[in-house]
Amino acid sequence: MKRFFTYGMLATTLVFASCGSDNKKAADTQKEEVAPAMADLAIAIDGMTCAKGCALPIQKMLSETEGVQSAEVDFDKKAAFISYDKNKVTPAEITALFKDFKDGAYTASAATTDQIELRAKTLMADAKKKASEEASKLKKKAGDTKKRVGKKVTDNIERIEGKGKQAIETVKGNAKEVKGRATKAASNVSRNANQAATVIKGEAKKVEVKATEMKVNTEKVIKDSKINDRLGRR
Repeated sequence: MKRFFTYGMLATTLVFASCGSDNKKAADTQKEEVAPAMADLAIAIDGMTCAKGCALPIQKMLSETEGVQSAEVDFDKKAAFISYDKNKVTPAEITALFKDFKDGAYTASAATTDQIELRAKTLMADAKKKASEEASKLKKKAGDTKKRVGKKVTDNIERIEGKGKQAIETVKGNAKEVKGRATKAASNVSRNANQAATVIKGEAKKVEVKATEMKVNTEKVIKDSKINDRLGRR
């Protein structure tokens, strides 16, 4: 009787241990499946004296930080523009990285409004330039297609002239149909060009929204820094 009781307790313990292990695995799986919460951050960097020896190492350090999706350090603007996952890293943790980097040779702080606005203007200008270039390429392609097809039709008409009125009328009918197809094809290409331009303009609008979010995050960091300074003085 005592032996059966011991076996029963052992089996119960193994069942609970197995359930606990399964629950832990399920919890770990749920944790891994948490969707990223991406945000943008702009920080000012003091202490940089060159692009190659300062800006690039800082950019590499930020890019390799867990939770940072991308980082771009602009030496001329003396600022870094970072896209990060709020579930993995915070703005405070990112700025704190500079305390130990290169023996504290650089100082990170919230970017100024001028730096953020200049960044937004740069992104907007790049997006508009790209949209214009893509639209020009597509429109040129539409024009070239129309000319090529039109020339082919004209050549065919000239080649078969003199074979009789009926034959000419037949060819003219075919030529008219081909021209209609050519016009339709050119119209489709032009429409695609306009659609592409609309999509690129939409991307430019997204960039503008991200710039606004970046500004809000930066202002929050500035506010939090001021609060921390006041608490520190107390």
